[in-house]
Amino acid sequence: MKTINNQLDRTRSENSLWTHLNLLFVLVSLHFVSCVSEDPSMSLDSSMTTSAEQDRSTSDSHLDQGVISDGFAMDRDALSVDPLDDQMIDQQMVHTTDQEMLDFTQSSLDMDQPDALLDDEVTPPYLISSRQQNYTFDYSYDRAVTSGNPLKGFTTSYRWGTPRNDFPHSLEFSYIPLSDVIQSDRVYLFDSSLEPILDEASNRGHHLILRFYLDYPSLESGVPIYLRDDVMCVPYDDYGGGCSPDYQNVQLQSTLLEFISALGVRYDGDPRIGFIQIGLLGFWGEWHTYPQTDLFADDLFQQELITAFDQAFSITPIQLRIPAQDSPQRIIGFHDDSFAYSTIGEIPWFFWPKLLNAMADQRWLLAPMGGEIYPPLQEEIFSDGYQIDVYSQDPISAIQDTHMSYMVNYQAFNLNGVGYQGVQRERAESASRLMGYEFTVDTISVELSNLDHDQVDFSLSVRIRNSGIAPFYYPLNIQLTSIASGRSWSVPLTSETLQPSEDQQELTIELESTSTIELTQGFTLQLSSPHLLNNQVIKWANTEQTNGLLTLSEQWKCQYEDQEIDLAIMVSTPLGDCFCDVDGLLYLATGQLCLE
Repeated sequence: MKTINNQLDRTRSENSLWTHLNLLFVLVSLHFVSCVSEDPSMSLDSSMTTSAEQDRSTSDSHLDQGVISDGFAMDRDALSVDPLDDQMIDQQMVHTTDQEMLDFTQSSLDMDQPDALLDDEVTPPYLISSRQQNYTFDYSYDRAVTSGNPLKGFTTSYRWGTPRNDFPHSLEFSYIPLSDVIQSDRVYLFDSSLEPILDEASNRGHHLILRFYLDYPSLESGVPIYLRDDVMCVPYDDYGGGCSPDYQNVQLQSTLLEFISALGVRYDGDPRIGFIQIGLLGFWGEWHTYPQTDLFADDLFQQELITAFDQAFSITPIQLRIPAQDSPQRIIGFHDDSFAYSTIGEIPWFFWPKLLNAMADQRWLLAPMGGEIYPPLQEEIFSDGYQIDVYSQDPISAIQDTHMSYMVNYQAFNLNGVGYQGVQRERAESASRLMGYEFTVDTISVELSNLDHDQVDFSLSVRIRNSGIAPFYYPLNIQLTSIASGRSWSVPLTSETLQPSEDQQELTIELESTSTIELTQGFTLQLSSPHLLNNQVIKWANTEQTNGLLTLSEQWKCQYEDQEIDLAIMVSTPLGDCFCDVDGLLYLATGQLCLE
């Protein structure tokens, strides 16, 4: 068995060999004539001269016909010597000595001879095939392997305490008082206050969900210190008490709008941030001051704040607690911070009925839904003792109906100092995987064609679907990578492919003239996004995936007796040397099937 050599190299080598043999013939003749002229006893009669001329004529005739002794057909033009070169050789070599003649003869025989001509196993001609073959590979669905996928699922705040277990999560939530990031008028403390929080989360392999606030009941005011003497506040006793700022204060309003603009300039599209909640207004930044509704901002400033956030962030998704003002007409998502307590049902002020009434129930198609499990429910919501009722709702139904992508659930990580255990954890992990996007490969089809020496055309078609309940809200690509070379090719997923659906979408990657080495060593298929952190991968919902990779390493081989022959490789058979083609069959160089 021998790898195919380039036919052009073979032809050149043969040309070179026969050119030297021609020269050798000329030199031998010249040397003989020279010897005769110096020694009369070596003169030839006319019959002998005629015989020599006939031999030369016969040799020329064979060359004219393109015949070589080992059976290869050659073109005389490729072997002929230029007449001018003949004359120069005649002039330079008439007086060549016997030793010089022997040296030249030996060097002529040694020069430029291809290995194939010196070997019993002759390499067949250069191969080109127009055959093509399709292969289909099926993959198995498995949601369980997707735990911990980026930008979805249950999360917690590390500012409340480090998780006490290894519950899978890829997000972190952080409340931040506005006073931490504004020192004075238009002087922001991003470097000292926000950057460390972002870096810490990123170093843990997590995206951050941000919400800034002015008023967090039971905590110190979040109003920037330099404004506190100028912005009045109204004390209240609800939820542990606090002081609600005057949202109609012009200086406070301009500070908020300028802050939003500066935040967007610096952080829109920052890969460390997953989502930003608009916050700022109301208790906890949740856009209400219930039951003291008169303390809240008026409609005009609500609208100004919504517009400012929408203009400042075009890449990073933003969310609002309620469908206030014109937010349902904008690409703004929503978050429910009393999830499973007042999420679904018939009561008008519940989260989902409010979105339905505002015609914002389809907003999840473009912007994410999130929130927090109502804190008093977190301890028991996945336990056997949990009773489903009006204000203690089925979490699975609520997740599915609202198309949630993530949910804060502190107790999943820290309940009783250990977080969820046993069946409670199993149910919570299942609910966490249910949230957000989920991508599944059903089949991969491969077409191989046009084998040309060690190159082949390779077409890959992937049938993919989002088997989750929400889109992936950042740009997403499907990426094919060669294991042998590390080369990769990407195809962006369309908005249609990003949406959840039972229907498959087909994506095709066409590779012309792919190395057969790359093909035989295989490829990996993965999902990639510029918004993923360095240590993050998106796991396919497929049994066959490993750390986000589906490996396509089918052995493209032909079977001969007890041997497996790689694609484009030759094997010696009783019929001659045969090569392995894309359809898994062996062929002679003539194109005939190798069948004994």
